[in-house]
Amino acid sequence: MTALRYAATTVDITPPTKVPLGGYAARGPQPAVGTHDRLTASLLWLTGERDSVCWVAVDALSLDSDTAARIRTAVADHIGLHQDAVLVCSSHTHSGPATWLRPLRGMPSAVDTAAIDRLIKDISRGARRLPTIRTTVTPGWHTAHNVGVGANRYDPTGPHDDSTGVLTLRDAENAVVAVLFDYACHPTVLGHANLRYSADYPAATRRVLRAALQETEGVETPPVVAFLQGAAGDASTRFTRRASTFDEADRQGAILAGALLRGVLNAEAAPLGAADPMVVRSTCTVPTRPLPTAAVVRKTLAAAEKAWAALDPGDGPETPEIRLARTRREGALALSALREAAPPAELVLPISVVALGDVAWAHLPVEPFTCFGDQIRAASPFPHTRTVGYTDGYFGYLADDRAHREGQYEALSSVFGPEAGQLVVSEVVALLHKARAAAGGKVEA
Repeated sequence: MTALRYAATTVDITPPTKVPLGGYAARGPQPAVGTHDRLTASLLWLTGERDSVCWVAVDALSLDSDTAARIRTAVADHIGLHQDAVLVCSSHTHSGPATWLRPLRGMPSAVDTAAIDRLIKDISRGARRLPTIRTTVTPGWHTAHNVGVGANRYDPTGPHDDSTGVLTLRDAENAVVAVLFDYACHPTVLGHANLRYSADYPAATRRVLRAALQETEGVETPPVVAFLQGAAGDASTRFTRRASTFDEADRQGAILAGALLRGVLNAEAAPLGAADPMVVRSTCTVPTRPLPTAAVVRKTLAAAEKAWAALDPGDGPETPEIRLARTRREGALALSALREAAPPAELVLPISVVALGDVAWAHLPVEPFTCFGDQIRAASPFPHTRTVGYTDGYFGYLADDRAHREGQYEALSSVFGPEAGQLVVSEVVALLHKARAAAGGKVEA
């Protein structure tokens, strides 16, 4: 079993003022009215014999590359790392502030530089603690399947990775001191009608898991629990949620916490081997898509408006069918704004792989569809590979061919065409092979 040096902490990053929430165009610019659960950033730092990795898991809709770079630099400076060893990962909650994200050039924005400065200050406060609380831990790994929280949001029987990868860290007394887990599902139990800060179902998952482990382990201090959002571009609770309420977010979170608790209790150290953390980085240059003519955009928007008008429930409940019509209309509006913004011909995406023994996390700055996560896992040389989106920047959806053919919201609002997914997958798989070779692992020809 492998001994690692570890430090982790969680800090409160909830805005002190009530600003507009991001994630739903239907909300409009109205500000938040309060806080249901505090937004947090969890910092988890692992050091082996040679290398380190520090995840910063933030309750944010997304963070742009410039903001992520500032956070990475601040954290790295406080704990004595190179910034390449730090990864900033957004949970993608749709009940966090809109003021933290700078969108693509020319797109509508509510960004507030003072709010970003405060976010970085809050995260730095946590980073300063880390060097003073380091201890030795033993890692364990488990993959729990058939969680049951998310599903494909266009077809409940469609593709969706319903598993969660669970990294468990235990101290010298074998008590769990930290859990890092990923799951692919939009945190959108709470709909556009919610006007209170919340991390949605991940908040409930973390709360329930912490309490359960504190009771199970019989320890005074609950473990740090950090969440990474998976390949969730086409995954949500649209067909699994019973309502869009805080109680339902708690129910969904408890379901995921149950799967995680089983994973923690079943975690094995053996699959990690002689694990030393490693971060391998690269970039992927991706062309943006040719945008349709103004006439085609107007026609697309008119058709979406007509379909929405036929289903608009007013103040009534929002069924999956109504939600589909709403998002298609919002996608058409986003397409119109995208055309006005005139995106550059290509974008440079930061991609990275974190390796820990036989486990790898492929980190992307996009919202990848399930199929791309599946392809990355299938081609990876690591026995256990997890795809994490919303990392070190945000460039929107990476939608599949079907989404583009059918004019789904994700494709309409995306700056990328259907060919972009395969390009990104190829670059990520190459980086996974590079990381496996550098770690001295066996790489299949």
